[in-house]
Amino acid sequence: MPTAFTMAAPSTPRPLPARPKSPLAAIVKENGRTVTRDGIWAMDHQDLPGTPWAVIHRPTGIVVDPCAGTLADCRAYVASGEAQADLDRIQAHERGGHESERDKACPRC
Repeated sequence: MPTAFTMAAPSTPRPLPARPKSPLAAIVKENGRTVTRDGIWAMDHQDLPGTPWAVIHRPTGIVVDPCAGTLADCRAYVASGEAQADLDRIQAHERGGHESERDKACPRC
């Protein structure tokens, strides 16, 4: 008994769109912690599956972003300058720099 089926024409592969590469901060391991080569930023997490990484400013000990996601996310966050900008906002918040008006970009407001 013959089986009737049709074959679809092979599809033409489409190239994927180019994904912009973000710069990543250079890192090293130091006493079990991941730190940037300049020693200013540390990235840490608990050794449990699915635990997000935190970005820490080493000289002050301020946790700039407690839920940065993956290590690659942390490295991109530091390399882009966003970590420094958030640190500046946090320090201004602690000094009372924006008591009169809430800063929407401040991680602590």
